[in-house]
Amino acid sequence: MRLVQVYGISPGAALRLEKANVYTVSDLASNVRLADLSISSQIPSATLRQWQSWASLKAVVARRRRKAITALWVFIAVSVGMIAIWFLEERPSPRLDKAIAYYNRGNAASRQGDYNSAVGEYEQAISERPKYAEAYNNMAFALHQNGDLNAAISGYRRASALNPEFALAHYNLGNVLREKEGPDAAIPEYQKALVLNPKLFQAHNNLGAVLAERGELGEAIAEFQKSLVLNPECAPANFNLGAALEAKGDPDAAMPVARKAADLLPNSPEAHHVLGLALYAKGQYDDAVSEYQKALTLDPGSVLSHNDLGLAYVGKGELDEAIVEYRKALILDPDLALTHYNLGIAMGAKYGPDAAIAEYRKALVLDPRFFQAQTNLGGTLAAKGDFDDAIIEDQKAIALNPNSALAHTNLGIALAAKGKLDAAIVEYEKALTLDPGLAEARRDLYWTWRTSRSRQ
Repeated sequence: MRLVQVYGISPGAALRLEKANVYTVSDLASNVRLADLSISSQIPSATLRQWQSWASLKAVVARRRRKAITALWVFIAVSVGMIAIWFLEERPSPRLDKAIAYYNRGNAASRQGDYNSAVGEYEQAISERPKYAEAYNNMAFALHQNGDLNAAISGYRRASALNPEFALAHYNLGNVLREKEGPDAAIPEYQKALVLNPKLFQAHNNLGAVLAERGELGEAIAEFQKSLVLNPECAPANFNLGAALEAKGDPDAAMPVARKAADLLPNSPEAHHVLGLALYAKGQYDDAVSEYQKALTLDPGSVLSHNDLGLAYVGKGELDEAIVEYRKALILDPDLALTHYNLGIAMGAKYGPDAAIAEYRKALVLDPRFFQAQTNLGGTLAAKGDFDDAIIEDQKAIALNPNSALAHTNLGIALAAKGKLDAAIVEYEKALTLDPGLAEARRDLYWTWRTSRSRQ
């Protein structure tokens, strides 16, 4: 029996139910997981329960009609009994009809982005049916979109109190708490949602996102992967998994999901940027340039895309193009220490040490604890022959990171150049203790030792 034969099921609603694998009246009557069906079909649970009662009645009628005429009295008894129970428990009333009508109008307004009107409709639905959990949930969503986070939190909590199995309300509450209070507040709500509905792929994705915010990349990756098992076409999960794998230093694993994310989100500058990062890490600089350019076409004001495009140009050996991109980034954000540092590397390679030193110093004014800039400054001063200043800067680098073999090597070079051979040997030995395979320190230690012995 077709679904549209049930009172109230429109052809459009029937199509949504069929997409959720509910094809017949019998399927609807026997469904025991209405909460999951509500999520997958986007039809309120209250409406589904009403339709299921009618579907159960029609299913019984259909079965009984196939019985012999001698059993007619049995059919009448059973059907009358079902009608009495249904009217007692779920009988449509004018108030319920009005509540559903207000609820549907609220949904329509919300889909159009008219959240103020949506809130008003949901309030009317709740006034007609005070325990309407779905209306509280959707009203909270509209309030969230309007920026009223406290009211949204109250609405979601009311929805989950009215229906303790309402997984979607916990998921939505997690989203608001994440925005208002941070990832730690969101995690318990996402976990509750997944206990109630382990197939809620959106909750796996968002749980992964907050775990990634906390730096727990391994756990985050596991959640993104669970989301994609449930829905391989989930664009946010593909994007997040690619970004997490790239951040973890696994470009081989990041590449396919980052590429799929860019395919699923062709108008997302972030998706193209993450794919560019994975391509750059693999040394595929031409393809990385292409993805960063796509990102910048979509978002010309992206400082990071200009910066990272500059890095890709450096990888290709195109220093002029790199310098142009770094300068574009600095026009957008003059206080980005990382870009001054990157510009220093490119300028040094193109124009010599003075150009590099100027940018490293700018980076360190903006971020005095920028260890890489401090190390490069000391090394570049030594390359220029300014060993006194190099010693000062190398010592600052070691203060920032005493376990840097490179910083100790740089200091050893500067000290040796100033004739302080014993002190230089100490620094080379420290460098080799930290990194026994550091060829430069081993070579310099040998020659400094020989020079020291020859002076004795």
